[in-house]
Amino acid sequence: MSTTVRVEGDAFAANAPSPLRGADVDAWLNSDMTCAAGYAGLTVPVFAGRVADLDTSEESGRLVLSGRDAADKITKPVRLRAFGGWSRSYTPGTIENHPTNSAAVITSILHANGIRVTPAPRDGRCELSVPGVGGWLADIGWTVPVGASVPAGPWLAEGRFSVAPTSTERVRGYFTTRRDLTGASVLLEAFVNVTAGMSSEVLRLALDSGSVYVINIDSGNVYLSTIPNPGTPAVRASAAITAGWRHVAVEITPAVASAKVWIDGVVKAFTSWSSSAAPAGPIDRVEWYSGGIQGIAVYWGTSPAAAPSPEFASFAAEADIPAGALDYVSIPDVDGAASWDVLKAVASAELGMVGYSETGRFYFKPRASLSASSAPVATWGVDLVDDLHPAISIDSVITRVTANVSRQVGVWSDRGSESRDPKPSLVADTKIAAPPGTSSVIVSGSSPVLADTQRVVVLSAWGAAISVPAGIVFCFDENGASRYAGSSVTAWITPVGMGSYRLTIQNASGSTLYAVWPEEWTESNGVISVPFELKAGDPSFYVLGYAFPKDDTTTIGIDRVGAAAATWGERVWQMEDSVWRQDPVALQSFIDGLLVDTARPRVTIADVEVPADPRWQLGDPIRLTDWRGRVPGIVARITSVALTLSRNVENGMTGRYGLRQVVGVAPRVTSHPADATRSEGNTATFTVTATSATGYQWQSNDGRGWSNIAGATGSSYTTPALTLADTGKAYRCNVVGAAGDDWSRSAKLTVTVSAGVAPAITAQPSSSSASGYPGDPYSVTAAASGSPTPGVQWQRSADGTTGWVNIAGATSVPLTQAHYPGSYGETVWFRAVFTNSAGSATTTALTHAFNDVG
Repeated sequence: MSTTVRVEGDAFAANAPSPLRGADVDAWLNSDMTCAAGYAGLTVPVFAGRVADLDTSEESGRLVLSGRDAADKITKPVRLRAFGGWSRSYTPGTIENHPTNSAAVITSILHANGIRVTPAPRDGRCELSVPGVGGWLADIGWTVPVGASVPAGPWLAEGRFSVAPTSTERVRGYFTTRRDLTGASVLLEAFVNVTAGMSSEVLRLALDSGSVYVINIDSGNVYLSTIPNPGTPAVRASAAITAGWRHVAVEITPAVASAKVWIDGVVKAFTSWSSSAAPAGPIDRVEWYSGGIQGIAVYWGTSPAAAPSPEFASFAAEADIPAGALDYVSIPDVDGAASWDVLKAVASAELGMVGYSETGRFYFKPRASLSASSAPVATWGVDLVDDLHPAISIDSVITRVTANVSRQVGVWSDRGSESRDPKPSLVADTKIAAPPGTSSVIVSGSSPVLADTQRVVVLSAWGAAISVPAGIVFCFDENGASRYAGSSVTAWITPVGMGSYRLTIQNASGSTLYAVWPEEWTESNGVISVPFELKAGDPSFYVLGYAFPKDDTTTIGIDRVGAAAATWGERVWQMEDSVWRQDPVALQSFIDGLLVDTARPRVTIADVEVPADPRWQLGDPIRLTDWRGRVPGIVARITSVALTLSRNVENGMTGRYGLRQVVGVAPRVTSHPADATRSEGNTATFTVTATSATGYQWQSNDGRGWSNIAGATGSSYTTPALTLADTGKAYRCNVVGAAGDDWSRSAKLTVTVSAGVAPAITAQPSSSSASGYPGDPYSVTAAASGSPTPGVQWQRSADGTTGWVNIAGATSVPLTQAHYPGSYGETVWFRAVFTNSAGSATTTALTHAFNDVG
């Protein structure tokens, strides 16, 4: 559900768009759309979004534009490439080859819509970009898991950008198109979790020739090595690296045999060597081990790519996708956005890593962060009893959840001897013509296919057909009578969908060629030597790789009943079947958490009308309270906004808001503060206990109304020392939580007259000087405790034992006088007598000697 704006105009006006013209659709749909309202020259924005619908009527001449709120960030459809693994056996909690995980799918969709989890490519020369969050789906290029990996426990762990694969399976990445390193540069980079004593290969760039460049970390250093084929391996660059998640980037330029190394965006090494020992040629693939690596990117170009900067080291993802559970159960339907449909199906079937609001906003944060960030932008004091009619959302009460998860097992069409009877995963079903120059065609299958290659081998002998991952044969005619035997044709594939590949052919032979099976390879001297049951003239392009046929799907049922008592109704929710291979262990924990989170109903409130503030947006949290403080408040999110110009309010605009309570448990006071009676001079402590509380605010009322007590934000509050004037005051506490608040009952304070506490000396008399001349100023201090606060009388004596007399006017601390009119050589003693209604206390004597004339 989103706020929409509908604008009508003249379909025949100059420059009016037409949905029948493709250029107009591309230019207008999803373009920015803003509206403002105001008066007397003052306007304020009331809507910001994008054009979501475009309709014109040739008959009536009416043009209608509909705009959807900009909170809908997921608008671009995403076609996910095939990704998965194969498994001979499977038990919950273990994986053979990485499957596609929800986090990886969501990350791919987010990145396509400009919401970053890992850093965006710095320029258009990025040929491979793999977030490595939740799996190995590529944003640019494509990836293939190689070999089996069966971790002992869950295969995801918290990583640099949240969930990261933890096993040591090898993964291959392929560029968006075929690239040659001759005369070019390549920059490889990744975030690597460097550990103490680490000795591991990080990235490997493999060329068609069999030569490789290897980046590895060993004993606190990162190294770049060349392994030529043929030739001797050699280290070409190195730099020190410290433990932790580090961004490592290495640029290689074979033409000048140089390499540059960055760590966390800072250049740490720049070296060169003999160009004869710098392998070059067509690039086959990039490889890495899956443990402790994320944010992989590879750039290629005839000039160096944009260098990484130090900000990479502190990159903060816009979307945080760790274990934050589904924040809202109500999922909006957004017409025309294929991404939403994919995202709903994936997220509803596994970890619940993404939350939805009714407005279409997404929340990609852990639950703790969601609670911490629910501070309302406004507090509205309304009469919940008389003015509003809250309705309980029965749909939000879920007491039983079931899910059927489809586990698709990838089937490997193997390469090897004919006796193993390999079957292609994808075969062209029509003859392909390749004119001189570069041409391309899309080949599709009925099931998802994952190819473990980019280079298509142009076959020169029939026996190689079953030993290459992708092969093609060319003939001069479409019947296969005359086979092409030259070396001027290259071909490669690029995935365009889960079961489709674009075959690109670069034909430098000067003749139109046909990708068909040749006659000479079908039968010789009566011996059949035809792989895949091909005959002359059949389409010859094929891929041996991972296939995902429907009959290899196993359905795993997960069912959980009742997490907490539901008091408002009962509803059974069955999640959609997931077409993605999932881990039932992770799914089970998600369902258990979902039941707990949604066991309590939410309140839906419509049409709260208050003076508007254009800063309040859809999805923002607000706190709704009774203005008299009699009804506990709730925290809700704005689900609809209607702004109206009005002369009845000061800011000239009213807003009618629809609200829905934030999911969760509102705090409830379980133990209230008790009345207290204390004697004057003492303190009183009031305590409250509550469930689901995240904050407290104590208030007092002296008869003139309630007011907050500064700094009183704990579960208990202790008053300052009391006086008789404090009697009759009342105290209460507002308990606050992420989903609402609650008020304690008020507690009354009574202050009685104290029987008193006799004075006790706490500091004996002291002075800055023990002697001086007659007439010099002097100061003596002392202190005593008692209740009520004792008074003081200073005394003096000529011998310190008898003859004590009061010093006129000396009734405060400290005792100060401009001078004392004594005689030269005289000694005087001072003391203080502290007195209150409970008794008195006398200090010791302090002596002061007057200097003699001399």
